[in-house]
Amino acid sequence: MKNLSLLFILLSSVVRSAEATSDIKIKPVWWRAPSQTKQLYVEGKDGKPAPVRILSMCILDSFEAASDKEVILLDRVEPIPGDKTSKVSWKTYASAAIPAGGHEWLMLLLPSTDGLSCQTRMMSLDESSLNWGGTRFTNFTNERLVGQIAGKPFSAAPGESITLPFTATRRSVVEVILAADGKTGRTIVFSSKGIFSPTKRTLLFIINGREPGTYETRAIEQPNPDPKAYEEEGADAKPVESSK
Repeated sequence: MKNLSLLFILLSSVVRSAEATSDIKIKPVWWRAPSQTKQLYVEGKDGKPAPVRILSMCILDSFEAASDKEVILLDRVEPIPGDKTSKVSWKTYASAAIPAGGHEWLMLLLPSTDGLSCQTRMMSLDESSLNWGGTRFTNFTNERLVGQIAGKPFSAAPGESITLPFTATRRSVVEVILAADGKTGRTIVFSSKGIFSPTKRTLLFIINGREPGTYETRAIEQPNPDPKAYEEEGADAKPVESSK
């Protein structure tokens, strides 16, 4: 009986440890850094703040979330000079709930009107959410946006994310056009030729610019990390079926 009790305790400990362990990856990126660039920290699994690298529209670095419910970025508050009783303290700079059903997330830090704080948006980077060669567009502006990619039309309401009606089957250059439907009519806000590949997923974002009536557009390319997904055939590199 004593051995059974010990086994139960060990099993309970393993279960709790498994529950506490998260394999959720977070990739945080600035859209536009605040007027005062900060060194932000993330609350680690040990409860201690650890510095985290915030990249500018690039998703190369990531950290493992301490919880599967929420990710919190911390701002370090330095001691008051000359005050011997003052100590380092921490305050929440940005936080976001982690939606269920994903293991890799992009945490976008979007600029607020005061230029000192930010808003957050979580977007899934899991393979099941967007096929390789596909493109997802997110409208962070206050207007409905319409556009074309490779001649195929699409539209997105404010705050809406849509998968565009275009999937790259070979590496190619296609034209992307975006227009805003405002009070004064339709205005072209973005027109460019982009490089699309079946071994990448493309995320397109647009927000209101610093000045009224202006817009800022960014694109993030997420390459397939599986080397088996590539066949070197010059400019027409094609993916093979990834191993599961």
